[in-house]
Amino acid sequence: MHQHSKRTPRRSGWPTRIPAPAHRAGLAPLELVLVLPLLMMVMALMINFAHQVAWKTQAQIASRQAVWRQRPTHLAGSRDRPPRNWEPPATMSVATAPPPPLFPQDPYDNYSALRGPILRDPQIGGPTAQLQVDRGLLQLNDDLVQGQASINREVVLLPRLYQISFDVKHPLLQSEWRFHDFGYGDNHERRSLKLYSYLPGPEVIQRGLETQRAFLQIVQAPFRPALAILDKDQELAAWFGSPPDFHPQSSRPCVLDRDLVYRTVVQPLIDRIQGPQGGGRGGVPENMAQTFIRMYREQIAQLMLQDPPPQAEIQTLQRKIDELSRFIGTLN
Repeated sequence: MHQHSKRTPRRSGWPTRIPAPAHRAGLAPLELVLVLPLLMMVMALMINFAHQVAWKTQAQIASRQAVWRQRPTHLAGSRDRPPRNWEPPATMSVATAPPPPLFPQDPYDNYSALRGPILRDPQIGGPTAQLQVDRGLLQLNDDLVQGQASINREVVLLPRLYQISFDVKHPLLQSEWRFHDFGYGDNHERRSLKLYSYLPGPEVIQRGLETQRAFLQIVQAPFRPALAILDKDQELAAWFGSPPDFHPQSSRPCVLDRDLVYRTVVQPLIDRIQGPQGGGRGGVPENMAQTFIRMYREQIAQLMLQDPPPQAEIQTLQRKIDELSRFIGTLN
């Protein structure tokens, strides 16, 4: 028994094959020619952008090096070579004009211990217990310096279109507020002596004026030239190289009690001048006389080495020694 396959009848109006697209031969090269200038322009801009980024980085490095190499702790200093490829007309230097503030608002402005203007003892108060604050000692912007680097050059591609131009600045706060920056000789000295200054009361001001008047009376005294022998004698300076200082030293207590200063400073100073017995022996008079006697004896010993010894000069020096010896004998 034969089976007949059933076939779907073809509907009328359906196409038997899809027609091929229209022929476009020769249009691709034309499109490439039309788009190629745009592609080249984009490529040139990309290369120029990378070129600009590289020189912007070089300018930042140059400005940072310009300000860092001027620091006192930098060994090479201005002899430090600029970055590679940073050649004239490119420049790098430290700005002469003050740079803009690094901190527009002082972060310590609300701290009276740093910005004052005056500190008062909360337990005492009053005008006799005041400390004036040095506002400028720890200013953050005062020690601010600024390095700058500038460059102006053509780009790699399309140089007529635009140029590279950078002016980069780099600020540096160079103060480290170390002890020698404040004028201290040692790191263990108190910082408060520089940060604050004592505002004396009326009594202290009056005592200061009295001390100043006494000092002027001593400096302007008519007998002052006669005191040059105490530390500026030319004869002693010529022989010993530098004149000895016969001034007795004294302590300097920071007290306002006049009687205490006299007992602890003035009277001991007078005793060292006059000697233990008050007559000059063991004090400045005997010390000065013994120094001159030692100098004359050394001079005589040097003259005795000559052949023949100058007897006249030796006798003159010996008379001076005898006179000084008689003077010492009068002291007690």
